[in-house]
Amino acid sequence: MVIGLCAGAAAGAGLALMFAPRGGPHFRRAISEAVARATDAIALLVDDVGEGGRRVYTHAREGLTRVGKAFNGAVESGSERLRSIS
Repeated sequence: MVIGLCAGAAAGAGLALMFAPRGGPHFRRAISEAVARATDAIALLVDDVGEGGRRVYTHAREGLTRVGKAFNGAVESGSERLRSIS
């Protein structure tokens, strides 16, 4: 959704520049600057999304490790209980 918003903003800026009353060199410079700003914004967004993904992965891995240890403990406890009954 955010990437779509950035792309829409870049497209809108490009259209605004196309219809602005400027000469060739000024127009090309303005487009170049707008593209550079949009590229920087998208790069920051991608970095943020990547960092968020890493945090989610780490949190999920830690949670699954805890669940696995609890499950193994329950299985071991159940096995001991069955051995004591037999």
